[in-house]
Amino acid sequence: MKFSKVVGTLLYLISFSPIHTNPNSSEPNPQVLIRNIDGGSMVQITSGNFFMGTNSPLLPEYEKPLLDVKVSSFKMDQFEVSRAQYQKCIEANYCEKISHQPSYETSPSLPQTMITWFQAQNFCSWIGGDLPTEAQWEYALRGKINTEYAWGNKLVDLKRGGVQISHISYPINKDKPVPAKHKNDLIADANPKSVWEFGQFGIYHLAGNVSEWTKDATNMQKSSPSPISLSKIQSKKRKLENPEFDKGNARIYKGADYKIIFPRLQRASFRRAALPE
Repeated sequence: MKFSKVVGTLLYLISFSPIHTNPNSSEPNPQVLIRNIDGGSMVQITSGNFFMGTNSPLLPEYEKPLLDVKVSSFKMDQFEVSRAQYQKCIEANYCEKISHQPSYETSPSLPQTMITWFQAQNFCSWIGGDLPTEAQWEYALRGKINTEYAWGNKLVDLKRGGVQISHISYPINKDKPVPAKHKNDLIADANPKSVWEFGQFGIYHLAGNVSEWTKDATNMQKSSPSPISLSKIQSKKRKLENPEFDKGNARIYKGADYKIIFPRLQRASFRRAALPE
């Protein structure tokens, strides 16, 4: 989730709230579920193995190491949490009001931004879920085929669409043009009606729009997060199952955002961190 000290973060979450199936889904993974408490839609993500992080000498150290990770199945929000969803939590006297307001024009359909890690975690508690770990977030983008970007391994993919235009990832497929009303927007709706970029399981806006808090902690090195710290056994095997990293004074957030003008920073391994408050 976004908050006042960084350019970024919104929230995707995993949940165990009461849900019912949406039979009209047309997403890559048709198992879309609807939460009763706030109307949020979720996608069932199946278990699997993938490569997390990177070992590329061309990428920064804080995106390393490359890990062979196994992830159990979980559910994840299909869209970024909207201001309308967060408002329901406020009205339920569970979430606190956001003290910092964004500089852009807001509407209930836009993502809830300017929020601390603790506020994001509190919202997750309200709906009966949790923030995703960094491994879950990255797996949701890469899938079992280990794509570098949400839409594939190429920076520009004509079939599924994915190139940074006006700070939002829009499809460039001529059959699905950018909606005229959004061409000059900074931030797209949390729940887009047209098909924009999505990960291998049908989770939207993992690459662009706004960034997302994860559950994992890290320490800061100047303005960058520390590389993932492994135990001796983990360092030897480089194989992890459902990893969570809880040591450090900062929290990891993932994904590019509308202020990042370099498309290559939309890659799966891109990671940043900030203090949780």
